[in-house]
Amino acid sequence: MRQMLIFNEDLQFNQRVGMPVKIYCRTRQKTLAFGRIQAITPHFINVSRTWFMRRDYLIIGIAPTE
Repeated sequence: MRQMLIFNEDLQFNQRVGMPVKIYCRTRQKTLAFGRIQAITPHFINVSRTWFMRRDYLIIGIAPTE
């Protein structure tokens, strides 16, 4: 099930297993990128060769099950 990813552990899981994520802009109400996570920092995420500030966008992907 796809859901909003907030925690580093969720992002790292998606990066590790190669699952694509969606970067969604609430202001424009559209998807800006869809693909595998290439890099993660405390404030940014790189998807489709573009850096996005994590606090400004919804990052949607698969959360690991416990």
